[in-house]
Amino acid sequence: MKKQMVILALCLMGAVGAPPLAAQVSEQSAPPQPTREEIQKNRQQIVLANVELNDTEKKAFLPVYEKYQTGVYSLEERLEKTIEEYAKFYNSDSLTDKKAGELLDTSLSIRKAKLELLNSYVAQLKKILPLKKVARIAQVENKMDAIVNYYLAAVIPLAK
Repeated sequence: MKKQMVILALCLMGAVGAPPLAAQVSEQSAPPQPTREEIQKNRQQIVLANVELNDTEKKAFLPVYEKYQTGVYSLEERLEKTIEEYAKFYNSDSLTDKKAGELLDTSLSIRKAKLELLNSYVAQLKKILPLKKVARIAQVENKMDAIVNYYLAAVIPLAK
């Protein structure tokens, strides 16, 4: 699993707009940015590699997971726009208290929406899979999100 998480980290480093911000803010060279479809496919492959599902479970799981990923994609688009907006203000040294508050509220709203989406997804999975497998899927998703969040924390500078 560790190897798969490293691969995911490399694939997801470009997710949700981080490399453009890194380039704008610190002029670091970033790895090539994978497409969202590649990211979704990699996430799905990692989940499937870490959770043993029989054919019946897999058939029930995949449509639910794909719907969940569609919702995540929408939230990532919102987050990307928020990060890009923050980068614009950060790079021009023009972040006001009002704009900082708006960006913070937007960021928290996205986090809340993602948690609500995850709760809905887990509730659906509980109806079709054994609870140990649902817990494991949630753990794998959490680890993948932690990798993305770690990268974002590393490349997004603190407000000034």
